[in-house]
Amino acid sequence: TGFIYKIVADDTNKVYYGFTTQTLSIRFSGHKRDVTRKFGLSIYDKPIKPCTSVELFKYPNTRVELLETHNNQDKSFLKKQLLEVEKGYIERFRKYCPGRCVNKYL
Repeated sequence: TGFIYKIVADDTNKVYYGFTTQTLSIRFSGHKRDVTRKFGLSIYDKPIKPCTSVELFKYPNTRVELLETHNNQDKSFLKKQLLEVEKGYIERFRKYCPGRCVNKYL
C-alpha cells in the first residue's frame, strides 16, 4: 500500500506534496526528524530552500493530510505509480496557484 499526502500549516499557503509506502504517521515523524538532523533544534534562524517539508515546520500547526491510497503487490510498480501521481499534484497545484511552493521534482 502507498499513500499520496500533503503537509500544510494554517499560517501559510505553502504546501509540500509527497508519497510513501510507510504509514503516514511514520513518514510525518521522519519529516519532523529531518528538521533536527539538518538544522539542529531550531530552524527559525536558518535559511531554508522554499518549500521543503522542513520549511513548513516553522509553523506550530503543521499537519499531514492524506490525499490518495494506492494498492499494488509489485512494490517497484507501486513506487513508480506514486511518483507519477505526486508529480501530477505538484504540477496542478503550481498551475493554478502560481508562486506557491513546490517540492524537489520541479
